[in-house]
Amino acid sequence: MASTIGIALADNLFTFLIFYEMLTLSTYPLVVHKGTQQALDAGRVYLRYTLSAGVVLLLGTVLLYSLTGDQSFSSEEGLGDYLNDHRGLLTLIFALLVGGLAVKTAMVPLHGWLPRAMVAPAPVSALLHAVAVVKAGAFGILRVVYDLFGIELSVELVLLPRLR
Repeated sequence: MASTIGIALADNLFTFLIFYEMLTLSTYPLVVHKGTQQALDAGRVYLRYTLSAGVVLLLGTVLLYSLTGDQSFSSEEGLGDYLNDHRGLLTLIFALLVGGLAVKTAMVPLHGWLPRAMVAPAPVSALLHAVAVVKAGAFGILRVVYDLFGIELSVELVLLPRLR
């Protein structure tokens, strides 16, 4: 629960990433709790998916920091100043961040870990599905779209549809 609270209260992308990976590491023992071969296999798949996604998310975070020097969710400047000179890089950063977060959100086709992780006891499965892991990924995507990039920049980069 401390990891999810840290995710919710994170003011910048780096802090968010730290708590996000803490959530991965703290839920792994819950997945393998039964100790059966099926549970251990599910735990390996869970770690493979989520830690790989963490590396992708870290890469996006590092690229964003190297471009802007700022990762704050509440930055007044925003990323719009970098649009003309770094359109391709901003699109790549967006794809890396959302792609890394989509794994924990269990978006198709990145959802392979979730059915396997259901070998865990029912309360753990509920935690993975409804409370912490999947919701943390969805919350992260919302933070990236709304707080880091903003709707207008995302539309300008053709990452979101224009609704007008």
